[in-house]
Amino acid sequence: MPTDNLVNGLCCTTTAYAFQYFSKALYFSEWKHMLWDSQISIVLADPNVMSDYKVHESISGRYLSYGIIDGLSVVEIVGRKAKLPDATKLVVYTSGTTGKPKGVPWNATMLEYQVNTLCDAWRWSKHDCILHVLPLHHIHALICPLAVGATVRFSTPKPADIINNIMSDETITVFMSVPTVYTRLIAYYKTLEKNEQLKVSCRLKRFRLFVCGSAPLPKNVFREWESITCHKILERYGMTETGMVLSNEYDKRVCGSVGYPLKNTLIKIVDEEGKEGASGQLMVKGPGVFQGNNEGVFENGWFKTGDQVEMTTDGVVIKGRPIDIIKSGGYKISAIELENLLVENPLIEECAIVGMPDAEMGEKVVCFYKSKNGLEIDGLREFCLEKMGNYKIPKEFRRVKELPRNVMGKVNKKQLKELKGEDESVE
Repeated sequence: MPTDNLVNGLCCTTTAYAFQYFSKALYFSEWKHMLWDSQISIVLADPNVMSDYKVHESISGRYLSYGIIDGLSVVEIVGRKAKLPDATKLVVYTSGTTGKPKGVPWNATMLEYQVNTLCDAWRWSKHDCILHVLPLHHIHALICPLAVGATVRFSTPKPADIINNIMSDETITVFMSVPTVYTRLIAYYKTLEKNEQLKVSCRLKRFRLFVCGSAPLPKNVFREWESITCHKILERYGMTETGMVLSNEYDKRVCGSVGYPLKNTLIKIVDEEGKEGASGQLMVKGPGVFQGNNEGVFENGWFKTGDQVEMTTDGVVIKGRPIDIIKSGGYKISAIELENLLVENPLIEECAIVGMPDAEMGEKVVCFYKSKNGLEIDGLREFCLEKMGNYKIPKEFRRVKELPRNVMGKVNKKQLKELKGEDESVE
């Protein structure tokens, strides 16, 4: 939930200081890494947070807590205007799904481009009110509404809290989140009595816009949400390093596609040999991309996202990062494709597919899943036989209580590979 630190952060963007949000959902080791890496000189936090996360022990420098500030505003503390229009305004850390979180500097040009482009593409107006459940560094869900004079209300990402907020505030018109939250909202909705479901459904039908991103949205979630709300979720694609890159059109939302490049953003798709085509790695260039010259992530001015995609008649379809492409027995298998198929089984609540080393096949397909009572492995194998080719069927099924996720709700597949599972079944 937000505190006065939210206002302090926005104030920092008018000074020579860059601001960086930290989530209390982070592990201590992640806090410590980010505090050291970013070379922070001022910490604004609740005294209890300072103590709980041992901030004073983690870094050396100048520390301020509210007890010390005693009513001073952040502008009075940092005091001066930025000298350069393109000075860093915000430092955002990546989610760390492919390594340690990396700090990405956002300058004024990037912020202005993102706000103007998204306000236009998603038709923000002062009449909107968004229920915000995402981390506070999400530009599209926080600064965009504030830029047009809209209202931002906050909630925890817990389904019961979200529904209670929506039902108690008729002004809320916009909701943006990640697949995990939408999945849990649907599950919570199904636990309600029929008359309560009707009330919630009627309320959600009066919304203007639902947006989802940060991870691929399962097709069954897209369809179930539409059946409850009569709204198609607008899927989009972005990265910490690029801001928002792709979005479905406001009036044409296609299940499974993240749409087309936003205004003034260029993309190209290249294969392993660097040749352009309809399938391969997504590369991006434009005013929303952070300014860097690292040859590891840039190639002739193009930012290498690391994401495998395919251009279709309905826009770009995300196939996943390298960890989501499993090379088994000469085949390339998309983990995301299999995950979408498996969650069509009504007894599977959530699942994640990974590739594990295999002496014969190179990699074998392994499925980690969270299920309802009554799901048997034999029935799951039969379900797979009806949905996919034999070479795609997981060689192992591992049932878990929860899938490990990061702050953004993305499944941490590196951590997942270390889990044995409560029940294991090997073909």
